[in-house]
Parts: sequence; C-alpha cells; structure tokens
Amino acid sequence: RIRLCVEAVGGCSIEKLYTLLDHNEVSPRVSFEVALQDLHPGDVFHLPVRVSVPVLGGATTSGEAVRFSLAYVDAATIEAKTSAVGVSVARPQESRISCPPSSAAIQSAIALDRERLRVIVSEAL
Repeated sequence: RIRLCVEAVGGCSIEKLYTLLDHNEVSPRVSFEVALQDLHPGDVFHLPVRVSVPVLGGATTSGEAVRFSLAYVDAATIEAKTSAVGVSVARPQESRISCPPSSAAIQSAIALDRERLRVIVSEAL
C-alpha cells in the first residue's frame, strides 16, 4: 500500500483535494492522507490541491506552502521507503517584468493552466 500525506505549512491551509481515491483529513485544513493504488517506475499521478496562502510579509519573497510525503514498501527489496518534497510560492522582487519569459517558463505556465482547468472542470461536475 502506498500512502501519500499532503500537509499545509507556513500558515497555508488546504481547501480541497480533488481525488476519488480513499482519503481522510488528519487535521482540518492542514493535513490529509491519500491511499494510492500501485504505482510503477515512470508512472505519473496528478493530485490537484486547492491551497489558501496567507499574505506574505514585507521582506518575505517566498515560502513553502505544501509538503508532500510518500511512504511505501519497495516490492524488490521488501523494505519501507519514504520520500518528501515541498512546494514553495514566490512573488517577484519587482512588480513589472523586465524581460520576456523563457521557453521553460512558458511550458511551466501551460502545464499549470492545464491543472487549473482540471480543477475547474472537477468543481463543475
């Protein structure tokens, strides 16, 4: 069994998880646990999450918003393994863009917009 924990950090709160998988709210609007099906090397799993971010302080330009941690048993070695990653939000130092965005930034924005549209469709259903 693969367990994914989704935890809001830095004063953020999780408004909603968009999944049909079994999940439970460990701590209201702060921590969720999702039971994933079997995943294999190279598999991709999308879990849209709506997060409320607090107003950043004057000197703060970035901060971690959500931490994802995965716990599973490796079938080849039969040992428990864990992995974690944090997602940060940032605001630019200047309010105006001084140079055109790079190709990587454009591709990232397109991928983010695709996930945003998935959330909108999910809420409409």
